[in-house]
Amino acid sequence: MKARLLLILFLLGSLGTFAQKKVPMDSSIRKGVLKNGLTYYIRANQKPAERADFYIVTSAGATLENPDQDGLAHFCEHMAFNGTKNFPKKGVLNFLERIGVKFGHNVNAFTSTDVTCYNLSNVPVTKQEYIDSALLVLHDWSHYVSFEAEEIDAERGVIHEEWRTRRTPNRRLHMATMPTIYKNSRYAERDVIGKLDVIDNCSYETMRNFYKDWYRTDLQAIIIVGDIDVDAMEKQVIELCSKIPATESPKERTLFELPDNKEPLIAIATDKEAANSKVKISYKHDIVKPADKDMKYLRTLYIRKLISFILRSRLQELTQQENPPFVYSYAYYGDFVRTKDAFSIVAMAKTDNIEKSFNTILTEGERMKRYGFLPSELKRAKMEILSYLEKAYNNRDKEKNSRYVWKCFDNFLTNEPIPGIENEFSFAKEMFAKLTIDEVNQLAQSWIRDENIVVSITGPEKEGVVIPTEEQILKHLKNIAKQDVKAYEETVSDEPLVAKVPKGSKIVKENANKDLDATEWELANGVKVVLKRTDFDNDEISMTAISKGGSSLYPNQYIPTIQMLNPIISLSGVANFSQTDLDKKLAGKVVYVSPSIEKYQESFKGKSSIKDFETMLQLTYLYFTKPRFDEKACKAMISRYDGLLKNKSANPASRFRDSLSVIMADYHPRIQPMNCNSLKKVDFNKIKEIYKDRFADASDFTFIFVGNVDLKKMKPMVESYLGALPSINRKENFKDNKVRPPHKVVDRDIYMDLKVPKSTVFIDYTGETKYDAKTKICLRAIEHILDLRFTEEIRENAGGTYGVSVWEDFNRVPYENYEVGIYFDCDPEKAETLKDIVYAEINKLKAEGPSQVDLDKAVKYFLKSREENKKKNKFWLNVLKHNYKYNENITSPENYEKIVNSLDRKMIQKVAKKLLNDDQHVEVIMKPKKS
Repeated sequence: MKARLLLILFLLGSLGTFAQKKVPMDSSIRKGVLKNGLTYYIRANQKPAERADFYIVTSAGATLENPDQDGLAHFCEHMAFNGTKNFPKKGVLNFLERIGVKFGHNVNAFTSTDVTCYNLSNVPVTKQEYIDSALLVLHDWSHYVSFEAEEIDAERGVIHEEWRTRRTPNRRLHMATMPTIYKNSRYAERDVIGKLDVIDNCSYETMRNFYKDWYRTDLQAIIIVGDIDVDAMEKQVIELCSKIPATESPKERTLFELPDNKEPLIAIATDKEAANSKVKISYKHDIVKPADKDMKYLRTLYIRKLISFILRSRLQELTQQENPPFVYSYAYYGDFVRTKDAFSIVAMAKTDNIEKSFNTILTEGERMKRYGFLPSELKRAKMEILSYLEKAYNNRDKEKNSRYVWKCFDNFLTNEPIPGIENEFSFAKEMFAKLTIDEVNQLAQSWIRDENIVVSITGPEKEGVVIPTEEQILKHLKNIAKQDVKAYEETVSDEPLVAKVPKGSKIVKENANKDLDATEWELANGVKVVLKRTDFDNDEISMTAISKGGSSLYPNQYIPTIQMLNPIISLSGVANFSQTDLDKKLAGKVVYVSPSIEKYQESFKGKSSIKDFETMLQLTYLYFTKPRFDEKACKAMISRYDGLLKNKSANPASRFRDSLSVIMADYHPRIQPMNCNSLKKVDFNKIKEIYKDRFADASDFTFIFVGNVDLKKMKPMVESYLGALPSINRKENFKDNKVRPPHKVVDRDIYMDLKVPKSTVFIDYTGETKYDAKTKICLRAIEHILDLRFTEEIRENAGGTYGVSVWEDFNRVPYENYEVGIYFDCDPEKAETLKDIVYAEINKLKAEGPSQVDLDKAVKYFLKSREENKKKNKFWLNVLKHNYKYNENITSPENYEKIVNSLDRKMIQKVAKKLLNDDQHVEVIMKPKKS
């Protein structure tokens, strides 16, 4: 009865009786407020099974800081991981890592101008003690962070290095435009991470006072979603969290206003390290106040989605012109600050004509204002949004925890409605059936105004790059109403995607892969098909297809052409449909197909809903048999890439990455970082030749489908479309072009002009070794253990970096090889010292093996992650692909669980001694150029 009543309310709303109608809350969410003011949201959700997410949100951020606290909201976030009442020192992380919950992956936090949020994700709830401890962590974060003096001092260095790492060109440009964009408001004064002087020198009490003032129950919400008993969890939350004292005589929590502006605000900034240019125009609007978010507001939300979809489609269409006006562009209506919304159009500008990029997005806004949209555009937008909602509805019992968490997050902060997908889908269908183009256009046209305009333009500080002046921008804004702007016109093809279903060929062989619970088909044309049914997603079928060869078969001279082949094909459409026409044809369908030519294979990736499975096969068939080579699309894509790459070398991080790529390939001619010169070598005719050659023969392709497959229904479609693919029965393999890392020690320093002094340390161990599952898993353990050690020694104890990235890889193509890499930013004065710590930890691992504590954490994480991954279609797609490439079932206990459970310190030590070779590794450090 309750669900039926909610539906009736929605239907009434869709008929127009919106006044004062509240949006009902999703009945699956348990919401309450404790006597101390703390809000809680609890929802049962079985995906993933035996896991839950625990969040705590505090409605306080950088805008609440006093001048002597600039940066301390963010500092407080860090301190929550450095000791609480019930988890001293690093007790929070130590507890979580012991149960397989990894810092930075499952455990994290963020601070913004108005909110601070902490999360524990994918926490095992198989034992009551895990649930008790996770909830106790939230309890402690709410009110009982220790703020020990020595821990504060130790964390200063970490935050200092986070400041350094985040001072990228884009960040500096944002900071330079803030005073204008947020003029006369607190938002112009707070950078979240704050000022170094405050970070380095603030008193302990100053920080504790910020925490005491703003981390309080009346500003906090606990959100728990997962495989839990809601009644039991609610009882536990009430019992534990009611003990947290409410703050007596709390300070007023001010929501800072952003003033209106009659004249346009123009923010222009340049940076000598910026690689790209960006233009943005925003039209500020008053927010709908939280108390007024009723059924009428919900209707408005959906109209906003429709408008944004249509305008984004128009902007995307412009990028397919032969000489597109920008690299890419998008539009949206959303938060500007907590107290102000805005409609914004953004473009990554072409650096050779930034003014044109700005004028184009200004014109598109004006076109929308004058003429609105076409009924055909609205029809497609409705179809797209309804197809998205239908998929969500069909998968409503398989939704991820995070989706519910963020809905509760928004409800707490701004009273965003949470009606539940059942009601949302019903409401949208009823509303869209009656929604007229006039109503949509009326709202869209109201978004473009003559007041409350904010423009930002950022780009490189470089000779030859012309940045529009404030006077030029004001002139465009003043004159746009007088410009000759024509209404948008379009043609929509009625031609079917495939006019006649091809005859195809029959399945000639069928086998059962019992180990992987999959079905194998072989078609008469040689195509192999593997299908595995899963129940992880009610309305999804994922596809991959692989064939040996790839770009390895073509000489070095064609590398620039090969680098651009996939992007150009993705923009060319298929058969008689340009990409624009294809997008329109596929409106309302949940389907995606992409061919690709990779280094050692050609492949397909795809995904569809159940009802759009045939469309996925049709697209695959057309990409094989009727690929479309659009020279106009080729020129458009090259023009866009030219815009992206023209100033790439201005960014030191980009130059460093390019240097690493050629050093790690020992300067092999096949490894060529993409730049504007390489774009000039792209041969359109060669693109056609290579693509046709790679997809001329489907007989060596293996297609893999995973998801809610129905063999009986899919069989005739597979026979028709995949059975009709071309077959010449050639036998191919990839070619080993002998691209190898240096077989020696490389030790290089690269000096660069840097606006913010910084060193980046890169250390990489590589080599050849025979593949086996045990070595692969040991290598993963080494990565995990080194990550733990570097976090403790370099980040926490030395305060030397914001974080150390560690990765491992084991390749079997084109030869069997491994890699262990380490990468981090730091103070140039500390680079050598921190590098020595890296080697000291590696040498300790080789000499002594890991500690049992660190090894146990790795084992627990591996087993926990494997159980989670087994419930994802993507995992099984990769498992099957691996099996049919290498004839190895990596899911068998002998190849994973038994090995993981058998790991011991001596085993890890042995592999570390063998693979972390002192005689073959690369060390490259970026350093500031000496004056």
